[in-house]
Amino acid sequence: METSLPIQGLACPNVEFDTGISNNEKKCGCTMKTRITGKVIDSLTKQPFEEPVNIKNLNTSFGVTTRVDGSFVIEASPNDILRFSFVEYQVLDIKASELPSVIVLKPDDMLNEVVITVGTKKEAKKYNYLGFALIGGLLIYAVAKDKKKKSKKEANAST
Repeated sequence: METSLPIQGLACPNVEFDTGISNNEKKCGCTMKTRITGKVIDSLTKQPFEEPVNIKNLNTSFGVTTRVDGSFVIEASPNDILRFSFVEYQVLDIKASELPSVIVLKPDDMLNEVVITVGTKKEAKKYNYLGFALIGGLLIYAVAKDKKKKSKKEANAST
């Protein structure tokens, strides 16, 4: 019995196809990459964003951005996950086979706080080591000074 892969659309058939691809690569039987088009709009204005929205295929790490009119074109297999992201908006992950023609991004209400950090973990470690070295140096200095005082007292006592 001969079967053919679906040509149009991204819906996966309920049948497993023998495509010669290993089980690790097989996701549902249809592994063809398809050109996907769509549009991304703002939930508040119902209009495309003024700046490009990032769209990344999480399975391949390939990414694109939207055009001025909010439209995009990206290649994906039916089981690939597409991530839509824009600053101060909720990140949206959608399976390519379930992608609507219009994607609506909502503002992220969780961005009311801003945390500012300075430096990196490596720099923090350097400062920790520097602090320990400084404390160690002071401790050695204090012990040496104390020994010097004791030796002066012993010298004065013996004379």
